[in-house]
Amino acid sequence: MANQREETHEFDASRALQSLAVLKSSLDFGRDYLDNFCKLVLPVVASFDGEPLSSRSVADEFFKNYSLRVPDKTIELVLRRLAKRKVLTKQAGSYYCAESVDADDLQEMFRSAQGANETLYANLMEFCQERFGLSISRDDIALQFTKFVSRFGVDFLKNYIFRSTLPDLPDGLSDGQFAIAAYVRSVSEDGGDQYTSVMSLVQAHMYANALLCPDLESIEKDFSKVTFYFDTPCLVPLVVQPDPIESRASNELLALIQGLRGKVAVFAHTFEELNSVLQGVLSNLENPRAEGALVRDLRRAHLKAGDVAMRVAGAEQRLNELGFSIQPTPEYVQSYQIDESKLEAAFDECGLHYKHERAKDHDVNSIRSIYVIRKAKKYARLEDSLAVLVTNNAALARSAQKFGRLHEGQEALTSVVTDYALANVAWLKRPASKSTMPERELLAASVALMEPSEKFWRHFLKSVDEIERSGKYDPDILAVLRATPLAERELMELTLGSEDLLTDSRIDAVVERVKARLRDESASIVDSERIARERAEAEADELRLGRARQEARAAGFASNIGGLIEFLIRGVHAAGVLASGMVALIFGSSGIPWTWQAMTLALFPALLTALDALGVGVIRHLKRSRRNFEQRLTTWILGP
Repeated sequence: MANQREETHEFDASRALQSLAVLKSSLDFGRDYLDNFCKLVLPVVASFDGEPLSSRSVADEFFKNYSLRVPDKTIELVLRRLAKRKVLTKQAGSYYCAESVDADDLQEMFRSAQGANETLYANLMEFCQERFGLSISRDDIALQFTKFVSRFGVDFLKNYIFRSTLPDLPDGLSDGQFAIAAYVRSVSEDGGDQYTSVMSLVQAHMYANALLCPDLESIEKDFSKVTFYFDTPCLVPLVVQPDPIESRASNELLALIQGLRGKVAVFAHTFEELNSVLQGVLSNLENPRAEGALVRDLRRAHLKAGDVAMRVAGAEQRLNELGFSIQPTPEYVQSYQIDESKLEAAFDECGLHYKHERAKDHDVNSIRSIYVIRKAKKYARLEDSLAVLVTNNAALARSAQKFGRLHEGQEALTSVVTDYALANVAWLKRPASKSTMPERELLAASVALMEPSEKFWRHFLKSVDEIERSGKYDPDILAVLRATPLAERELMELTLGSEDLLTDSRIDAVVERVKARLRDESASIVDSERIARERAEAEADELRLGRARQEARAAGFASNIGGLIEFLIRGVHAAGVLASGMVALIFGSSGIPWTWQAMTLALFPALLTALDALGVGVIRHLKRSRRNFEQRLTTWILGP
């Protein structure tokens, strides 16, 4: 496919970040994404200097100039818009630049962005040197930061041609990624200019993701036709709230969905799995050899068994409060049934492996349930798709996408999306809202990068077991290593998140650091203060998001009332036009004397036409009037 092309020009990470900054600074929320994007495209089309240009040639030149990739279809939409404005002319299937373009203000914006980015690079280099003893060059730090920003992409949505405007960058940057995440966490605590610079670039990349959808009309649509079914890992942060940062990101996603009139639900089998998982965690929380990710999260949050037990018991009530409905798992319907063996083969091909067979069965059940709800109908847009499974497991989403392409064809929308991809798309629909989604996702991504992966942690624990057998350390301190979050933190600090750096000497260093931290009572005080602060912030967020959910429900009710009134007005309008036609036909052809009532009715269409010409027609302004009415009704429902 044309849009899957390889970049033929050298990628410049620094230029890409400048371009993102300029794109964000040129945004005007009163205009659509294409209008804002035109500003960057204009100098590119002008550079053709009278030569014919096409969407492909402009996309290639755009990458060469800005180191950002944009689909040919999006470029084609921009070229059509520029042609309507007489900036371009079209002859024999090719576009030509019809007028000169002044790009001086754009150059000034690039100079300003470069200055801000150079300051960011310098701060990052200084942080890496002082905190980790890492000497990273300016070019490498730009590449590392670009890799970090590229994490915020829209994976697994077919109508988004690429996952990111940034090209696919090489693997093997894990040590630098840990350092970037540590920097973000550090500067986020004071919220100063350094954090603002990082947040600005992440937001800019999220804005740029809108350009990856060639069907930009779908950006304007809400989620009123869709029910989003959350899987178990996505429900845990909402129910148990082990990590305040992850929980706030999950709550933010929920508010975005509901603000766009989407519905959220849980399959009955998923709710059973949630209860089973939580009961299992509860029974293992005090076991020092328990190594699951959720157990570690709960220990990090210093949650005791009693706290967890209360949250487990109140899981259903909590989900109801958040607006979830627990739906019966659809029956197996032969005509809508998928080939589950092929789905499981896709799991294997995408590297999705399960520790427990029951977990795989639950995921298969969830995915085939989505197909049953859709009744084997293919959808191209997320906004029309009736039902979607939401997961935080990228491998599961990747597997479902692979299977969907085999099962339904290349153009069909996947049955599974990641929570982040969904949050990004939802935010793109309302970027000027009060949502703090970009900040929440930035912090959540940073936290995730600073924690050892399941594989890395097991590797570490295996090494600890070997040390225990050798008798090198007291068994008590090794038990602490397994059970305390301190070990995770020190492990990541000393290895920068890289398994390749896990040596015997570094394991010894982890042990010594943990022992020192346990002796240092002030460290536990600082940790307690941090946890208390995060919980207070989470409670404040809960109040804000609760208000957001109330606003979403009120807006949904107002929208239904507004829709009904609009339907009635349009019905009266249509009935009036029809009646006037019938009256004109009857009185005009039968010779019956005209009455003033009949004359008024017959002139009804002419009256409407005159009002439209004067700019005061009812139908012409109906949508705007409906929006104003809905806003006023929503405000009245919510009260002061």
